[in-house]
Amino acid sequence: MPSPDPDSSKDHYSMQEIMERLRHEGDPKNRRRRTNQPHLQERRQRRFWLILLAIGFTLLCFTWIILQMMNQSRVEGEIFRTAANRHLSGLAHCQVECDRFRSPGWHDTDCATVRLSSTDTIFKDLLLTNLRSQMSASSFFRNEWDIQSLTIDTALLTFP
Repeated sequence: MPSPDPDSSKDHYSMQEIMERLRHEGDPKNRRRRTNQPHLQERRQRRFWLILLAIGFTLLCFTWIILQMMNQSRVEGEIFRTAANRHLSGLAHCQVECDRFRSPGWHDTDCATVRLSSTDTIFKDLLLTNLRSQMSASSFFRNEWDIQSLTIDTALLTFP
């Protein structure tokens, strides 16, 4: 098949003639591959950022869940109960004995019973049941506790 003359002005070219012309006359350095098309590159870059954003959001969610699980296990542990007994005993100037704490929410802390035993003559024994407190977020990671709300169902006070 004779090669088409580039100077001739033909109205219609067949696909085979166009491809042959591109193969023989086109500069291979200037030819773009299909994967290097600008609209495909933009789409690929947008997809990359969306995937990166989704991975970041997933990691953030997993971090939050792990922190919540660690905080819950810390609050419900024996070390926290002992520290709470010691801290409350120092504040109330009497012997404080708390049951096991529960942490149903991020800032919430529940305790079934708290018993205060005093050696003073004011009261002999104080039994508080169903304590629910809401602490500030920083209270769980510091020695100072900021209690925002405290609810007590019943209090039994025994005098000497």
